Amino acid sequence: MPRLGKTLDTITESRPVDLRTTKNPHSAWRSLGSIAHQAYFLIQELERVTDEEFSREACVIKEVLICCAEQVVAELKKLGAVSGEQEWQFPDKTLTSLHIRHLGILIQELYSSLEELLASSPRQTPPGLQSALNQLTEAFLPTARRPICVVRAHWQYQLTCRPLSEQMKETFSSFLLDPQGTVGTLGDIISSRWALRRKRLQDGDVIGNEPPETFAILSFPRLNTNNTLYYPLLAHELAHFIEHSVPLPFDEDLLISREAVQAVLNNYKTTSPLEELHDQMMTLEQEAQTCISELLADLIAVRMMGVSFFFSQAEFLNSLSLWSITSITDGFPPARFRLWVILKHLLTSHPQDPLKFLQAHQTQQPEARRLIELSINTPEHWK
Repeated sequence: MPRLGKTLDTITESRPVDLRTTKNPHSAWRSLGSIAHQAYFLIQELERVTDEEFSREACVIKEVLICCAEQVVAELKKLGAVSGEQEWQFPDKTLTSLHIRHLGILIQELYSSLEELLASSPRQTPPGLQSALNQLTEAFLPTARRPICVVRAHWQYQLTCRPLSEQMKETFSSFLLDPQGTVGTLGDIISSRWALRRKRLQDGDVIGNEPPETFAILSFPRLNTNNTLYYPLLAHELAHFIEHSVPLPFDEDLLISREAVQAVLNNYKTTSPLEELHDQMMTLEQEAQTCISELLADLIAVRMMGVSFFFSQAEFLNSLSLWSITSITDGFPPARFRLWVILKHLLTSHPQDPLKFLQAHQTQQPEARRLIELSINTPEHWK
């Protein structure tokens, strides 16, 4: 085990120590040493993600995670620096204890990302799925921001997008990784570590001389990984990534005025306690944001994939929800309404006439024929 000090060799437990009450500051080694061991173990596990087995995209994200883990180790070394028998001095014991514990939380967050990267191995996720995602990313995301997306198969029957770069900006405070402010922001810290690794490993022509600005890990139902007819669903999750990572123009004309909100509130009277009303408003706001986000991702996806996304989404939603449901559930709009919105946009915005295409490609397969008949004959059904 790497040494951060001679007392690390005698670590026996990982229980965090409250430095405000302990009489022996050296007992804090049990917490700091355990986190240091976890950090070194994490880096060793991340090094297992190599281009011999994993995609280039997975290797690039791995390098970002290693840069963060190495910075955590550097901070732990500073916190654990001792010489001879000199007693460990804390300028502020409480702040130091919190600093150590929060660095441990960062290691745990990085480890969860490692688990997702390992699931992107070709043994679990068909390479064709990553290839399809790469084509979408190159076609629809600005290359100036060096976007990187990795798809991994998981056991739950759902698709998700984890905008890892945006989440790290919220979780990985530069104050924790560089409390003295000698390097700068999280992006500066990663860039500095990235340059050192590229110089040492001499792999800049493969991995890239600069780290990616935006990156995400998408999850795809393992049950559908070998069914290419479901691959257009990746466009929906990529749309969520675009929503989180690409700055959107701000249009003041789209803002809802205070007068408009007050006019609506004047029509309702409530006797609920203020706290209960606040909780209801927060829940409503969260569900409204989720609903708008899902509909926006559907519209972006259909602009990317055209008719194929409509059919893929119809089959996917058909296995998750009843057509009879007409209300929003946990922020997700009803399946029937979502498909009607997709179809309406498809029929009004497609450069060619999708109806003629559908009529010319009628099939004898019952499920496909049912969807095509609904699309051609009863589009108002989706209302």
